[in-house]
Amino acid sequence: MCPGLSNDLHVDDSRKTATIDRELTRLNIDIAALQETRLSLSGSLREQNYTFFWQGKEFEEPRLHGVGFAVRNSLLSSVEPPYSGTARILALRLSTSSGLVNLLSIYASTLCSSVETKDQFYEKLDTTIRDIPATEQLYLLDDFNARVGFDDDSWPSCTGHSGIGKLNKNGFANSIEDALKDCSAGSAEERWNHIRETIYNSATDTYGKRERQNPDWFEASIAVLEPAIEAKRVALINHKGEPSKKTHATLKKIRIDTKRIARRCASDYWLNLCQHPTFHQLQQHLWHIEPLKSASGTVITDRSKQVERWAEHYQELYSRENIVGDAAVESTANLLVMEELDIQPSEEELSKAIDSLACGKAPGKDGIPPEVIKAGKRTMLLYHLHQLLLQCWEGTVPQEMRDQHHDSVQEQG
Repeated sequence: MCPGLSNDLHVDDSRKTATIDRELTRLNIDIAALQETRLSLSGSLREQNYTFFWQGKEFEEPRLHGVGFAVRNSLLSSVEPPYSGTARILALRLSTSSGLVNLLSIYASTLCSSVETKDQFYEKLDTTIRDIPATEQLYLLDDFNARVGFDDDSWPSCTGHSGIGKLNKNGFANSIEDALKDCSAGSAEERWNHIRETIYNSATDTYGKRERQNPDWFEASIAVLEPAIEAKRVALINHKGEPSKKTHATLKKIRIDTKRIARRCASDYWLNLCQHPTFHQLQQHLWHIEPLKSASGTVITDRSKQVERWAEHYQELYSRENIVGDAAVESTANLLVMEELDIQPSEEELSKAIDSLACGKAPGKDGIPPEVIKAGKRTMLLYHLHQLLLQCWEGTVPQEMRDQHHDSVQEQG
């Protein structure tokens, strides 16, 4: 539950606990975990049927997060009051006929939190769970801010048929972690193929593929094209059913008409697209003429003369013959040999290199964008990439990384 109480429990806020008290009584709930209480420090408040315990940030810190419990008053004698919790994790111990039971009220970091904040949270959670004796029961009452999607076949132990949508970043990390458990430790070729397929398949299952947002000219003009296509299909069926000069002439005429309609639709589509304000802004940006100086220092604004000036500049630049004498070579100081460049790269260096990857760039031949690598870096992916890098460092580079890849771009004119 997320009661959203304020920092100093005014009358209106205390009535929120009264409202929750009545609702829990109606639902006949003995103990409820609370998240986002937004109360500072720690404390308790007794209502008619329930007692509320909470743990939040320090008083001078922003009023964020906060966790707690609502315990039925009749159970207070068998409950150890919570202590030494955090604004995201609070433990409650309950004595029952079957033994001690530990309840954890958890509010996990959201996806927008920094990596350091997430790591601190999960380290604290791991420590809290490890401190609980194995002979005692443990229940996690949590809001992990995670979504594993509707694929309950892949996650039978943690999700049912009520999942929503695709996996998010937290679910993606778990998917990568599980898939890399059987990563090949053989050759660099085998390791890279397994890593590439694992990342690509996990990313596709998690985030899906980006669908085209804007229709092309065919889809935009389908209302006009569909009757012409249907007429051509009927004419073709008639000609195949009763071959004759008449049906062939009819088919030929309809084919010509269909091609003419398609050309007109494509032309109209691009003409309409050119009227879009974004296109005009792009066109002005592309055709913006920067001033250029001639060899004598005169400013050239004419585009054709600027092209001639660039041709003249590069002709002078590459036709010039530079002669380096022995005296110049001898006077050049020798650089020191940097032996540290022979040291194998560390996993930390690889992690920093991944963090420095620019986002929003087109993926390479493997089809994996840099954002996906960054999202899975906190899993076993970093270890396997580092092992692959060490194999490449020794000279065993996968063939796919050595192959050249050319993209042909047709020029206008």
